[in-house]
Amino acid sequence: MTASDTKKRLWRNDLVLIFVLLFVAALGILLAFLFRQEGAYCTLTQNGKEIGRYSLSVDREITVYADAQKTAYNTVRIKDGGVSVLAASCPDKICQNSRAIRYHGETVVCLPHGLVITVYSDEDGLDIVV
Repeated sequence: MTASDTKKRLWRNDLVLIFVLLFVAALGILLAFLFRQEGAYCTLTQNGKEIGRYSLSVDREITVYADAQKTAYNTVRIKDGGVSVLAASCPDKICQNSRAIRYHGETVVCLPHGLVITVYSDEDGLDIVV
């Protein structure tokens, strides 16, 4: 066996490994997509403390203040079974630019204000981690 044959064999094995890893990743994403559950309610947590639990079936807007002076805020909108941040006073506005979330386990986070919005379903289903 020559050095050239060894390199070809290693290259072929690398390609097989890459194919297997891509297949497993694609299968995991497909399973997560197929078995996702619609959310029933969301929780608002600020600095590790739950401040509210709201049904996703009732449209509303909630303003959450991050300080006593009420200068730092997030306005959360629940509409059409989804929840999103409508307005935020944080400088980067990443939470405000996030899409509406509606499936079990999805979250929106505003780090400057310590706000975490998480969607939950009523059912205790199988969690899939990819």
